[in-house]
Amino acid sequence: LKIKCHKRQEFVIGGFTESDAGRGFRSLLLGYYDGKKLIYAGKVGTGFDAETATDLRKKLDALVVKSMAFDSVLADARRGALYVEPKLVGEIEFRLVEGANERIQIECLLAHFVLAGSPDAR
Repeated sequence: LKIKCHKRQEFVIGGFTESDAGRGFRSLLLGYYDGKKLIYAGKVGTGFDAETATDLRKKLDALVVKSMAFDSVLADARRGALYVEPKLVGEIEFRLVEGANERIQIECLLAHFVLAGSPDAR
């Protein structure tokens, strides 16, 4: 018997990586706020249809900045990343990785992506 437990949470989009396949992007870099710090949580790159990816890329392009808003990002996630103002929020389905201590680590299990608006609007 195998049981998978999934959770859903809103994450702030703090960046993305370019697609080699001509899609809107390869993956989104996600985070959450701990006080005023934007903590990097992981990245997700599945669950987007072509239209959603293209529309979201247009929104991301308008928010590109030179420096990241994350407090810190793992080196492999920084490679090739473009950073954006943290104004978009996505609802993400994920599972916690065993042994995760201080930080939520997400796996790419995006079942349904929803732009939930600006984190400041909450």
